[in-house]
Parts: sequence; C-alpha cells; structure tokens
Amino acid sequence: MSTAPIAQGPVDVHVSPLVTMTLSETLAILNNPYGLRLLMDHADLQYSQAASMLEPGEIEPWPTKRWTALRDKGRKIIAEDHELWDYAIKCAFGFEVANYDVIVHWANGGEIQTKSGDREYKDWVPVFGFKQSPNFDNDSIEFRIKPKTEIKTYRLALLKNNELKVFENEPSLDDAFGENAFLRWIDSSWKHIEVEIT
Repeated sequence: MSTAPIAQGPVDVHVSPLVTMTLSETLAILNNPYGLRLLMDHADLQYSQAASMLEPGEIEPWPTKRWTALRDKGRKIIAEDHELWDYAIKCAFGFEVANYDVIVHWANGGEIQTKSGDREYKDWVPVFGFKQSPNFDNDSIEFRIKPKTEIKTYRLALLKNNELKVFENEPSLDDAFGENAFLRWIDSSWKHIEVEIT
C-alpha cells in the first residue's frame, strides 16, 4: 500500500485548450464583423454570469470597455463598405437599415407588399410556394408593410344643374330639392373599391 502523503489545500490542474488558434485565424476573427459579434455575445454572457454573483459596485458598468471596443471595430469595418454586409449584421452593429420596419414586420409573420418602377404595390408571396426571404437588398424594389383597407361603395349621378356627383349612399330627401338636386344615375349599378386606411 502506498504511503504517499495526501495533498492538502487547492491543487492547480493545467487543462489544455480544446482548440488552439493560429495568429492568422485570430486576426481573421478580429477583422470580421461576424467574428466580432460572436465575441460580443460571449462578453455579454460572461458579464451576465459575473453580475449575478457580484454586487453592482464590484463590476464594471455595462457596456464594458471590451464590448464597446469590439462594437466600434465592427462598425468601422462595415462603414468602409456597406454593400459587403447583409442587413442582419448591419442591424447587429446599430446601423440604420433600409426597410428595417418592413423586415421586422415580415419576420414576425406580417404581410408585406412590393413594387417595381411605376407599377402598383402587390402582395409579396414566395415564388412557386417555396420557403424563401424577400430580396430586401434589391434597390430596384420598393417594400412596405401591407396597409389596412376597407371597401367603399359609390355611384355616379347627374344633378339638375348638369354637374356630376359621387354618392356613397342612396340619395336623401335633401338631395331631391334645389338646383343641385338629384336627377338620374350615370352608373347603372353601385360600384365597390378597396381603399387604404391611412
């Protein structure tokens, strides 16, 4: 039987990292907004864990200097060429993105509309029913949240003074007297139109 003494007190145990990164790999992460965003999320997680165990005065105020430095570096890289980066990463670094409200509305299941040139807005639907995202980066397409609408009923009439008037309801007694009294219908029947509610 061994008579080796039992270790007393804390014992340092060296644990090798699971992955060792080269200098070039580290620089690639630090020079890419996606990599910087991962580091920002990790810093956020570490801060949350520390904040749950420490008093407010014992921890650096949020956002920390490290988190702020990572954010500023990412913003600087994106600002050099906005066209290289998609709207999601630009939003993550606080840039104002075209169609932001429309994107959020669509992502939450809302209906949106698109139009090109002088055409009218039309409901956006996936091509052939496949699950896909609208091409929000296409500057030639205008996007908007589908507005609420209501149905209006109208009918064109001729008055005694030869003027035309659009009625939304049947003529009343007030419409039967005077120079501008109702004479006859121009439209053979009531018409209906869908109008946007502003």
